[in-house]
Amino acid sequence: TSAPVEPTSAPVQPTSGPEPTTPSPTPGSTPQTSATWGIDRVDQRELPLNQEYSVSGTGAGVTAYIIDTGVQTSHNEFKTASGSRASFGINTSGDGNNNDCNGHGTHVAGTVGGKTYGIAKDVNIVAVKVLTCGGSGSTAGVIEGINWVMLNAASTEGSATANMSLGGGLNSATNNAVRMLHDSGVVTVVAAGNSNTDACNSSPAAEPRVITVGSTTINDARSGFSNHGTCLDIFAPGTDITSAWIGDDAATKTISGTSMASPHVCGGAALLLETDADAESVTETLLSTATLDKVTDVRTGSPNKLLYVGATGPTNAPTPAPPTPAPTPCTTPSIEVEVTTDNYPAETSWKITNSCNNVIVGSGGDYTEANTIQTYSLCVPQAQYTFVISDTYGDGMCCSYGDGSYKVEYKEGIYEGTEFGSEESHTFGSCDALQSSAPVEPTSAPVEPTSAPVEPTLAPLEPTSVPVEPTSAPVEPTLPPVEATSAPIEPTFAPVEPTSAPVEATSAPIELTSAPVEATLAPVEPTSSPVEPTSAPISDDVLIYGSAFDNDSDGFMNSNKYKRNAGFEGGGALRIKKKQKVKRWVGNVNAYTRIKIEFMFKASKKVVNGEGFMVMVEFNSSAEESIVWLKKSGEEANDNSFVKQLWYAESIVVPTPDNATDIRIQFKGLENNISNGGYNIDTVVVHGY
Repeated sequence: TSAPVEPTSAPVQPTSGPEPTTPSPTPGSTPQTSATWGIDRVDQRELPLNQEYSVSGTGAGVTAYIIDTGVQTSHNEFKTASGSRASFGINTSGDGNNNDCNGHGTHVAGTVGGKTYGIAKDVNIVAVKVLTCGGSGSTAGVIEGINWVMLNAASTEGSATANMSLGGGLNSATNNAVRMLHDSGVVTVVAAGNSNTDACNSSPAAEPRVITVGSTTINDARSGFSNHGTCLDIFAPGTDITSAWIGDDAATKTISGTSMASPHVCGGAALLLETDADAESVTETLLSTATLDKVTDVRTGSPNKLLYVGATGPTNAPTPAPPTPAPTPCTTPSIEVEVTTDNYPAETSWKITNSCNNVIVGSGGDYTEANTIQTYSLCVPQAQYTFVISDTYGDGMCCSYGDGSYKVEYKEGIYEGTEFGSEESHTFGSCDALQSSAPVEPTSAPVEPTSAPVEPTLAPLEPTSVPVEPTSAPVEPTLPPVEATSAPIEPTFAPVEPTSAPVEATSAPIELTSAPVEATLAPVEPTSSPVEPTSAPISDDVLIYGSAFDNDSDGFMNSNKYKRNAGFEGGGALRIKKKQKVKRWVGNVNAYTRIKIEFMFKASKKVVNGEGFMVMVEFNSSAEESIVWLKKSGEEANDNSFVKQLWYAESIVVPTPDNATDIRIQFKGLENNISNGGYNIDTVVVHGY
C-alpha cells in the first residue's frame, strides 16, 4: 500500500526550477476574440475584461480525464479534422449508459479543453463516467473510476491531469484514492463544493495533495455558494460559465458552481504539462503564478489566489518598476448598475449580456446584506446589451419585504424598477454601434510589462525537469500500483463497501450531486448517492426514473409547482410552500426488492424553524401512504433537521412489497407550516435493485 507514494520523490528536481528560465513559448496563435468571461479572466491580471483569450500553449499531447457524468464525445467543441479529441474511457456509475445523459460532464470537459470555451484547446479528453444520468453515484463507483485512471494514465503516452467536479461528506477512502492518483503523476484538480462552508468538511476537497478550487464571479467576488477555508488552494471563475452541453453537437449551457471553476484549473494544468512539467511542479507553478489579492469575501483561511494562465516572467514576484499603470480610463460609454437590496438580498441576482456576441460582461448576486446599495461600473465596448434581473422567490424587490430597487444607466438611457415578479429585462444599445476601436480596454492586462507576453503561458517550468517518456525513470513509480491489476484498488476499496461513507452525503450539503447539474451537483456533487450501506453491488442498481427538471415538472403534479431557474445550478425545480404537495407515479418496480429515491432540496430564508416537509410513498394505489423521510428547519443540519438556504442531497431506501408494480412518490409540506417559506426540490432519481 505504500508503493503509490514513492512517485513524490522522483520528480523532485522541478521544485528548484521556477526561477532561472522559462521554456520557449509555443508558436503564438491569434488571440481568441469574443471569449467567454471565464477564460477571458484567467489570461489577464486586472479587470476590466478585454473579451479576448490569449495563451502560448494548447495542451497538445496531454490527456485530461473527466471523472464525472460522461462526455458527449461527438460535440463540436472536441472535433478535429480526423475525428474527435474526446473519447470514452470507462463507466463505473452502474447505469449501463456510456453516454453523458446529464450534461454536467460535457460542460466540464468543454471548459477544460473545448475549442471555443476551453482553456487547453488541443488537450485529449477521456470520459470517466462515475455518475449516473441523475448526477449521483456511489463512493465505490467513484474510486473504481479513479483507479482506472491511474492505470490507464500509466500506460498512455504523454502527461495527464484529471478533473473531479464532484464531492460529498468527508471520506478517507475517497481522499486516499485521489491522493494516490495525484502522487502517481496525474495532476488532480477537484471542486471545493457549493455549500458556502468549510471545504475541509467534504471529500475529495479536503485532501491536501490535490488542487482544491473555489469559485468566483465576473466581478472577482467569491461566489456565494463556494466553499472556502484552509483546504482551498486557489479560486477560478465559476458563476455563469458557458460551455458545451448534451443533445445537439453545438449545444451550450450557462451554469454555475465550483464544478465550473475546477475545470479552468485543470485546463491550466494541461498547458503546463504540455511543456513536460511533472505533477509536483505543475501544482507549485499554478499556485505561485496565481494573481494575488483580487478576490473579495474569500472568508477566513482561504488563499487569495486567482488562477492565471497568461504570460509570466521567470518568477511571480511583484513586477518591479516601471510601476503598474492605473486602470485605463473607459473610452466608451460605461454601464452603471445600482442595486438596493430588500430584506431578503440572497434572492436577487442580475447579469448583463452583450447581445452581439452572447458574452456575459457583468453580473451580481449572492448578496448577504439587506437594505444596502451595491454599485457597479462596467467598461464595455459599444454594442447592444441585455440586462436581466431575477428574484428567486418571485416577488421582485418591493414592497412586501423591504424597499429594494435597481437602476441601470447606459448612454442617455435609464432603466429602473422595483416590482417585477420573478424576472425583468431591458435591452439597450445597438450592434450597429460596434467600432473597431472599441475594445480600448487594456488588451493585455495592465499588469505585465510589455515584454511579458513573450514568456510561455505558465512560465516557470523547465522542460527538462520531468522525462515524460513512459519508459523513463520518473514515470516508473506510477507503475507499482499497477503490478497487480487490482493493486491500487485494494488500499482504497476497504472502506468503500459502499456503505460506510456514502451515507454522510445524505444530509451533507450536496456539493455536486446534481452538479449543475455542482452539482460538483458542485454544485452537487454526486456524492449523495452511495447512500445505502446495505445495498447490493452498485452494478445491480437500475435507473427507473430521473429528472433535473430543466424544462418542466416532468410528470410531477401539480405542474404549476414548477419554477424555472430555481434548481441547484440554475435549472428548474419543483417548489412547494406551506402544506402544498407534488407527486407522480413511477412504474415497473415489480422486478426489484428495494427502491432507492434520491433528491436535492433547499429551503428558502422565509421558512421558520420547526417547519419542513416530508416524502411519502404508496404502492399500487393502496391508499396506504407511508412517510419515509421527514425533516424540519433548525439551527444545525443533522438526521432530523436542516439549515435554510443550503442545498442538501438526500437518499431513501424503501422495501418493495410483494406484487408491487408502481410507486407513487410525494413531496408534501408539514401541517404546521404557516410561513411563506418555500422548498425547492431538484434532481429526483429513482433506482431499483
